[in-house]
Amino acid sequence: MEVEEPESKEEERCEDAEFSILNEFQIPCSVQDLLWCPTMDLLLLLSTKGDVFVYRISHGQRIAAIRRTDNSSESHRISSLCWKHDGKQIALAYANGQIQLHDVVNTEDKARGVDKNESNLAIRHEYSVCCLQWIAACNTTSSDSKSRNKTSYGSSSGGGDNAGQSLLPPIHMTLLDRTPENFRPLPVFETHTGAYLSGDGIKSNSRELENRTADRKLNFLVSGDVGRIVQVRAYGLFTVLTIDLNAVVEVKDACIESCGLSEDCQRLVVLASTNPKPKSTQPHLLTFDTRILSELQEEIQFITQHIVEINYLLSYIDSCLEATKSRWATAYQTFYKKFKQVRMASEEQNTIPLELNVEFMNLLVTGVPSAGVHNFLTDYLQPGKLSDMKRGIDMACKTVISVCQECIHPALEQTLFRLGELLGVIKWSRKYRHVDLKSETIEEVTSATEDVLITTEGLKHIAMKTQKGYNAFFEWLAICMRRLSSDSDDQKDEILAIGEEKFGDVAGCLKHDIVQDRLGGFFKDISSHFESKTTDVKQMSLIHAMKLLRSSWKKVISQPDRALSPHVSLISQVKIEKGIMRLDKYPTTAANLMAINTTHVHGFEYALFGREAKMGEPLMTLIRTRHVPLPEGGFECFVGAVALKFPDCNPENNAEFSSKNPSDTELEVVSVAFYNAEYIAMLVKTGKHGSRLWLVNFINLEYEAIPQRKTRTRSSTGGALFVIPNRGVHTCMGLIARDGDLKCAATGFTICAGRESAAITDAKHNIIALDVSEREEDEEDRGDEGEDEAEGEVS
Repeated sequence: MEVEEPESKEEERCEDAEFSILNEFQIPCSVQDLLWCPTMDLLLLLSTKGDVFVYRISHGQRIAAIRRTDNSSESHRISSLCWKHDGKQIALAYANGQIQLHDVVNTEDKARGVDKNESNLAIRHEYSVCCLQWIAACNTTSSDSKSRNKTSYGSSSGGGDNAGQSLLPPIHMTLLDRTPENFRPLPVFETHTGAYLSGDGIKSNSRELENRTADRKLNFLVSGDVGRIVQVRAYGLFTVLTIDLNAVVEVKDACIESCGLSEDCQRLVVLASTNPKPKSTQPHLLTFDTRILSELQEEIQFITQHIVEINYLLSYIDSCLEATKSRWATAYQTFYKKFKQVRMASEEQNTIPLELNVEFMNLLVTGVPSAGVHNFLTDYLQPGKLSDMKRGIDMACKTVISVCQECIHPALEQTLFRLGELLGVIKWSRKYRHVDLKSETIEEVTSATEDVLITTEGLKHIAMKTQKGYNAFFEWLAICMRRLSSDSDDQKDEILAIGEEKFGDVAGCLKHDIVQDRLGGFFKDISSHFESKTTDVKQMSLIHAMKLLRSSWKKVISQPDRALSPHVSLISQVKIEKGIMRLDKYPTTAANLMAINTTHVHGFEYALFGREAKMGEPLMTLIRTRHVPLPEGGFECFVGAVALKFPDCNPENNAEFSSKNPSDTELEVVSVAFYNAEYIAMLVKTGKHGSRLWLVNFINLEYEAIPQRKTRTRSSTGGALFVIPNRGVHTCMGLIARDGDLKCAATGFTICAGRESAAITDAKHNIIALDVSEREEDEEDRGDEGEDEAEGEVS
């Protein structure tokens, strides 16, 4: 729903503002959270009702929507969301701990989550997910790969400096996914009822399946929950790290507000908050050492690609089996339901009904139908209905054969190939000692996959015999119906006159398929083997074989997380004494008043916190951290802090804020965020009906060094402790580089450095898109300032 605003209103908002309005439109719901796509002109909105919308900002047009499925259940509430770094996908986190990935680029297809089995690949959060971050990992160079054996994570077993050395020079292995070179893409086999089968069982105009890790650049999805557990997922699908904040003594009762992985993947920063006093919040900045993610990027990428693809292949097989099972069950139940009427036909003739296969076997052997069968063939069964059942059974058998041959069998071959690649690398490459994939578990999965492949061949063989038997049975019945309906006694006597081959096929169908349904036995979830009637061997259920394969597969996907997580340690912890903000006083949340910048700016990382400030006092506290690895192990930590105050906080410095009513002169910070490597963005409420958007420089400030605090808990947490007092921190005047008067009571905002744009939402459900790019006069002013600074340095 779009609402066009009057031109005068837009002109009023543009007046005296440093930000030009790109577009303004209204949406039919209140907004809880909004995020600008990092690469495209798209805005992601989360409504207060729990619905997710994607709008094209330039036109104010909604292009995608994901509705909340169950409004009554709290577990289905979306608790957090984020864009992928390339803007092609979004991640939605739910209160039940589930994280779903949705593709929003291809709007022609319905937005889909991960497959039902793919969600089991990543370890599910036990609590509600409260924050997400999806970033791209830096490329790993060859020199980094060659030097990995010299890291602080330990070397291979052996004694002495020359232990393990070989006469041959070391060989650097380039890990490539060779599967696309050796296998054709699998056909699409959609599971939607009535839309997935052609005459041969496979969609005629099938397109290629997309590769789940087609983006060869490694990326990580970081998530934190209210249970103080942080996960790192490769490609958003596979858990490689788990960090438990409950092990840190000072934040046992804290809530995770935000978390982020640095651009080089060497540090993970967590913003947590505690409540030392009622209605107040105390922030904690935790930095963890995650260098193992950076140093094992190539290995993690290679293993994750294979594990994700294997898991998707298993999900693909499960989907094929489910659809094939449904198709066969429909055809067989239609046939069996109709032929059960033989009992009714026998009761009408006052005869004792026998088993269905016995009745027709007597007819086949003796050539004389019983009274019930005669009544059924002449009065209950019509030739047209018989032809429809024959066509349905025949197409269902063709579907089973085609799916086994064209879908399941190639998928199993690819699975075995990928398992072989993993097994070979694990056995012959010592670089994977930290990933801890056991060759025994890979071999167990390989054996289970071979059992599924053998069972699939058995299913295809039985489907071919079943198809042949049913075709012969229906042809024989058609002959019987014609002869029974004929008035000639000679034709009635020749009812047994069929060839020996047809006789054997009909007898086999009556013995194995009519009642026992040997083909349907492959789709039953039974723990024991069932006997194949065509041979003397026992055949396993294909559904049960897949269940055994899944059980073995779970052992594999849980190993890397357990192996890599112990290598993560706490480097430092920074906390601010006393409460920083009374949340009952301001229309915001603690998460909106904290921000982290994991991008290195001149070797530093930054964090930003709002403060409980009175008139003329600082509004923000900026923290600058640096962690330098030491050759002997550990880190040397540097922490600096500065408090920011602004002239507008004092009515005497600004005539605009001079008012008899003190409430109209107070500035309230609504939300903060890092804009780029130079500015932070602040949404400030001015009075009751006004708001301003500031871009504030956070680089050229006088940060005061904070000394490390000695604590008894250092040995248990493993990190350095820094305490920043709420009062007494060095105060600087905040340099507002850009100041925009929004002329409305803004309730939230999002800003995107890549697009040089911001979006504001207000209480009237308006979305205001702003251009925050620097103008020519701004660049000239900055150039003059730079010349003045250079002259000062020379003097």
